[in-house]
Amino acid sequence: TPDNAVNLAKVKEFCLSLKNNLLCGHGLIFFGPKGTGKTHLSCAIAEIVIEQQMSALFITAGDIADDVKEAFNGKQSEKSKIQKYTVPDLLIIDEILAGNGEFETKTIAKILNTRYSQKRSTIIITNLDLLPPEDNPSAITLASVIGERIMDRLREINKAIRFAGKSFRDRTNNLVK
Repeated sequence: TPDNAVNLAKVKEFCLSLKNNLLCGHGLIFFGPKGTGKTHLSCAIAEIVIEQQMSALFITAGDIADDVKEAFNGKQSEKSKIQKYTVPDLLIIDEILAGNGEFETKTIAKILNTRYSQKRSTIIITNLDLLPPEDNPSAITLASVIGERIMDRLREINKAIRFAGKSFRDRTNNLVK
């Protein structure tokens, strides 16, 4: 679709200056409906990062929270668990959703804040809008989930890219009926 072509061009532009973007802590926010290529494009960026001898980590918000919760078993501190997500040159966090619990949201906020302070690049992937529409100011958004302060910092250093259209998975459904 035309939207997909525009998004691909924006990602290519980001990748053309990849080393500089990562050195400056610039990242991306991919948002829009499920199945529109957000995760696919973020993984392609991660491959390019790795090909350029830098580090990239792809993980869901839920998996981060589960990993950090393991610190409560006493083997590692919560701080050391969180620290491992501040080390990669590029961190890709998928599935930041309205259903994320309070612990998960606070953990993600700590990681994003640390990465911001250290000028580490992050790609955020979500199905949520960034801000509420004018006709529904109480809508759940990325800003309402991660907090206005963190969202403000993300907008400063990340380029937001809206994905649109129908799910690719719906169009390629190969299930036997």
